[in-house]
Amino acid sequence: MVRRTKEFKTALLQKLALSPLSLRQFAKQEGIGFSTLYSWKVQFRDYVDNGPSAVNPDKWSPDEKFAVVLETA
Repeated sequence: MVRRTKEFKTALLQKLALSPLSLRQFAKQEGIGFSTLYSWKVQFRDYVDNGPSAVNPDKWSPDEKFAVVLETA
């Protein structure tokens, strides 16, 4: 079992928020199980939905931008 950090999960969920893909399509694209991604979405709902950088990448911290770039590469 691969353990993912909180930073990885929230960066991925922020990327999901910007994606036009469905949750199922996004999970497949990222190589993560649908149920795993769904549980992360529920677990981090408050952080991702209400965080200062949830949808607007212009407000992302340098660490958040780096995490998204790193995970996308």
